[in-house]
Amino acid sequence: MTLSHEIHSWSEHSNEAGHFWRNYTLIALAICAFAVLFGQTFSSLEFASNIGRVVLERLLAVAIVSLFLERAIEVYINASRRFGELEITEQLDEAREDHPDDITKSRALSRKLTRYKLGTQRMAFLFSLFFGVMIACTGLRVLDGLIVLGQETVANPYWQTRVWYGVDILLTGGMIGGGAAGIHRLIDMLAVHVPQRR
Repeated sequence: MTLSHEIHSWSEHSNEAGHFWRNYTLIALAICAFAVLFGQTFSSLEFASNIGRVVLERLLAVAIVSLFLERAIEVYINASRRFGELEITEQLDEAREDHPDDITKSRALSRKLTRYKLGTQRMAFLFSLFFGVMIACTGLRVLDGLIVLGQETVANPYWQTRVWYGVDILLTGGMIGGGAAGIHRLIDMLAVHVPQRR
């Protein structure tokens, strides 16, 4: 690897990091501005008395749905992307067997295979996130039921409940899209602290 190539690679990583922090800062400023403009008009929310049991029940339902979604997306993704991955793998194996001294070709095929797998993972994540948000829109939500929305909260201010439901949908969609493994860890952690029903 030449010095110019290393400098170019370092420059690309620096640009990516700069874009990330710039976007992160803009999002943080937007959230702060929203909190300053609207946060003071929102009234405090009253949590349900049996919040621990409700959380476990919601998380269990979300985990089950997430398992079904993971399996379905795995089937669909494999049906459309598996053959491409096998084709590149066969090309890589043939290049290593027929031209063992040609390291450049093997490296190029290895990078192509890595990019293809990353594309598959990105596609699976986007599908999971999309269907997770859609499922949350239909009514399966994590935060819904944790608080008591009285008539005063629903009526005044109007945007408070809209923001609450919007955050609930995005949070639940992200949890479903992230897979069932993380949800199971949350359930195990909460189950230790939640008293059992007698």
